[in-house]
Formats: sequence, structure tokens, C-alpha cells
Amino acid sequence: MKAVNILLLCSTISRITPTVLSSDLRATIGTYPDYDGDLVVSGDVEITFDEYAMSFLFNGEGLEASCGPGCGVHIHTGTTCSDADLVGGHYWAPAGTEDPWMNDVTYYDSDSSGNAIGQFSIENGYLIEGNVDHAVVVHDSDGV
Repeated sequence: MKAVNILLLCSTISRITPTVLSSDLRATIGTYPDYDGDLVVSGDVEITFDEYAMSFLFNGEGLEASCGPGCGVHIHTGTTCSDADLVGGHYWAPAGTEDPWMNDVTYYDSDSSGNAIGQFSIENGYLIEGNVDHAVVVHDSDGV
């Protein structure tokens, strides 16, 4: 039986300094819409771009303790975190290519207190402007 990830956190991505063109985006992550679990989670994401390549830095607290492979951080197709039905799936281009978010790089490991800091580099097929306002989602490994 394939496990289904529980979606814990969600936020939309915005420019760090909205009035200045910058290569940095940030999201302060809050609880995923309709999440009714026991975890009280928070975190933030900072993304720096160099053309299509992004350096992704994640910091989370209150996550599942000792969460290993399967706990991921991904940009999604949706542009809201207010409605779970509108968050969508992983965001990448071009259509028909392999999902770059489905690899060992985009996952995090949390410590025994549920804290996690992770950093990875990825290309999702979009420049910085293509990622602005999209949802960032933190996945839990437990869901069935």
C-alpha cells in the first residue's frame, strides 16, 4: 500500500523586497488548510535564484519528530493556501518531463524535537517570476 503524505504547512512565495528587483523570494509558512492533526508547526523558506537554478533554504519547527525520507518541501501549482482544493500538485515545466520535486534532494530530516533545517538546489523550469505567488508546501511522511 502506498503511503499518502499529509500536508502540514503552506504559504505563498513573495519577493523579499517587493519594490526592488531581487533574486530572492521568501515564504513564512503556516498551517495547511483543513489540517486537523496534533502538530503545531511553523517555518520559513528562502529561495535564491540564478536563472532557472534555485537555492532553497527551509527552516521548520513543530514538525513530526525524527521525520526522515518522505518529508518534503515543494512549490505547488496553486497560488493560495486558503483552500486545500486550490493548492494543487508539484509545480514544474515543461509538461511531460519528470517531476524534479520527486527526488531525495527536496526532502528534509527533522530532529527528535521536530525541528528541521534544510538546504537544496533544484530547477523547476521557471525563472524567479514564474515562482512568485505560488504555494510552498511542507509534507509529513506519516499519512495513510
